[in-house]
Amino acid sequence: MISTPLEIAAHLRRNALWGGVPIPILLAVAPFLRETHGPLFFILWTALLVCGLLALVTSAHLLLDAALFKMIAATPDQLKALQEVDTVLSRAGLRALAETTRSLPERIAGSLRLVNRQRLVLVVCVLLFLALALLPGTILHGGQF
Repeated sequence: MISTPLEIAAHLRRNALWGGVPIPILLAVAPFLRETHGPLFFILWTALLVCGLLALVTSAHLLLDAALFKMIAATPDQLKALQEVDTVLSRAGLRALAETTRSLPERIAGSLRLVNRQRLVLVVCVLLFLALALLPGTILHGGQF
């Protein structure tokens, strides 16, 4: 179980990279899977593009969370660090300033939920990519390149 801010920061950075790196590759390769681009291709390609952008945004969110957890780890007083994170997010316009400060375990749980959402989006991206690859007339099914 991940319990320290530095451990969660490292975990979030790893997931952001593993979640963000394959998306540009999938998006770059997908148009070349078919020799002709019919309406079904464009529907699947658009869905893949939206899912890919969602995965990239989630990766960026994970990197931001990782930076915030590093900031928490760098401050000796954990409560003060958590309040400072809330202040930073409020000033940036990313979150309203709450009356009570969320605890570290609550923040870790929220970040881990975000990692799970990212994994779900990545699975959908891969399934859409496979649908594009396995449609009749693709390179994999005897289509001409």
